Amino acid sequence: MPVGRVKWFNIGRGFGFIAPKSGSIDVFVQLTDVRKAGLDSLHVGERVSYDLERSRDETPTAINIMSLDRQHNSSR
Repeated sequence: MPVGRVKWFNIGRGFGFIAPKSGSIDVFVQLTDVRKAGLDSLHVGERVSYDLERSRDETPTAINIMSLDRQHNSSR
């Protein structure tokens, strides 16, 4: 799983971006995928691991997100 830090996330707009540790292009992340991971939101600077998926327009998108800075993902 790739690892990166949350670069920007806006819960009101429902999306954000992760800067991969590898230095490659930023990865798009949707609030729906954050919530599927049992998280309410992401915080700027937070370390996360994720799987990559390509959207219809070939944008790299994070799925199966896991916070590396929290003890465990909270469950609902």
